[in-house]
Amino acid sequence: NAEYMGGYRTSGMPSTWLYIPNVIGYFRLAAILIAFSIVDTQQPSSVWTFTCFYALWAVLDILDGVVARALNQTSRLGSFLDVFIDATGRTAMWALASPRIGTVVIAVEWTVFSITQPWQSTTWKSKLGRAPQAPWWVGVVMANNFKTLIGAWAMAGLFATPFWLFISPQLTDVLTANLRSVVTIFLVLGRCVALSVEGWVIFEHVKQLAIEPNDD
Repeated sequence: NAEYMGGYRTSGMPSTWLYIPNVIGYFRLAAILIAFSIVDTQQPSSVWTFTCFYALWAVLDILDGVVARALNQTSRLGSFLDVFIDATGRTAMWALASPRIGTVVIAVEWTVFSITQPWQSTTWKSKLGRAPQAPWWVGVVMANNFKTLIGAWAMAGLFATPFWLFISPQLTDVLTANLRSVVTIFLVLGRCVALSVEGWVIFEHVKQLAIEPNDD
């Protein structure tokens, strides 16, 4: 029999390692790491090669969820991998797009990841949005697992803002300055919506730490 320590299995290989959605996740991680390692912002061809790998990373993000539901292969490992690989990809993008601003954004994202990881399940997002202490606007943004207009806006800002800031300078011959500015404002505001939820998560966590008794 497998032994457990701190609630975790300490021997044997969990079968969920080889769940197809999780295998897709491994390819996602490889795609973003390869993309980040080969990009050279001074070489347009390198930028577009990077874009292809980033697009693959994004498409596989959609595919793993579809496959998980179709095959009924949801797992805590898959939930962890999905969020971890998402955050890794956005970290790479912010490092390229805007290192100074990105440092703050990345710090917030990984802080939220460290807070929410112990809650991980396949339904943690919807449960968080329905938490009794959650402000109304958090519930609105997270309603139906972000599958609302404002939730989709927040997700677009979360995922697309760093990529857009990175790629938009390459589009000066394709899109007008005004159109690029409109897209930038739309995405940045969406990122601010997501940031408001992240800020609440951090604040609520710190507040709980302050009122809990010392474990020592």
